[in-house]
Formats: sequence, C-alpha cells, structure tokens
Amino acid sequence: MDPSPPVVPAPDATIEPAGFIVDADGVRIHFLDWGGPAKSDGPGVLAIHGIGHTAWAWTPIARRLAGERGTRRFVAMDLRGHGLSDAPTEDGAYELPLHGEDAVAVAEGSGLLGGERQAVVVAGHGFGAIAAAEAAIDLGDRCAGLVLVDGGWESLEEATGLDVDEFLRGLEEPPEVMR
Repeated sequence: MDPSPPVVPAPDATIEPAGFIVDADGVRIHFLDWGGPAKSDGPGVLAIHGIGHTAWAWTPIARRLAGERGTRRFVAMDLRGHGLSDAPTEDGAYELPLHGEDAVAVAEGSGLLGGERQAVVVAGHGFGAIAAAEAAIDLGDRCAGLVLVDGGWESLEEATGLDVDEFLRGLEEPPEVMR
C-alpha cells in the first residue's frame, strides 16, 4: 500500500460553469455544469449543497476536478427552494424522496448519465448529503459512489437495514481517511 496521500490538483480559476435548468416533474431545478476533461476514465460527479447555500458552494472543488486539467466532469445543483431552482409552495413539496428524484433528474438531464456514462458519483454536504443518499437509493447500480460531507442518512438503520456497528464493520478501512 502506498502511504503517500493522493495529490490534490491545483484549482483552475479560469473555468466558469454554464447554468442550466431541468424539469423535475414540474419543478425547475437549476444546475451548474463545470464541464470536465474530454476523456475521463471515471464517472462524473453530481454535487448537492447544504441548507442556505447554492451550487456555487462547490466552486473550489469543481475548479480542481473539472476543466481541461481536471479528472472528472462536475455538475452542482441548486436544491429546490435554493438558488435559481423553483421554490414550490404546495404541501409535501420538500419531502426527502423528492430531493433524491430532483438529483436523478439533474444527473440525467445534464448528461452525467446516458450514452457512454453509465454511473455517477453523488456528493452532498449537510442537508445535501441527505439528498445525496436519497439520490443514491434512486440511482441504484447507476450510483458509482456516494460522498457524505458533514451529513447523511437521518437513520442509518432504516436506510440500510443494518445497525450502525454492523454497517461500519462492513466498510473497508479507507487509509487516507483513517490516518
């Protein structure tokens, strides 16, 4: 095992995203497409911000992963009620499963999924991590990875069917995190 940590790419401050809207069952969801390398060996990344933020919160990460020098296609979405996404007012418009469905609509509408791209990594921060976990469930085999930053499942037992200790025993110890 290589004990050296992975090299983090330098940010490319010259890249700017393009903004798009996707229709998620009648709700317009805005996302920023930061692009990425023309050819990438791995799946693209869909990033979801936390409460009170927007897709722009992922700018420092996007500028390291996307662009010509980057390693991944990178898309960040605005949750419903945030940024340039619609803020529906009807009862139930912010139920957790809807946030997962919105994320899947962005993954498909942005082209992160489809054609040669068969899977996507979903990353979320804070409440966005809960939405990312919902999206991962909806995506099933099309989810290549799930990154939960300072958030995640409200109830691990309910979401996975495993108690916390059993779930943790099933994970391979990631040396770059456990150091």
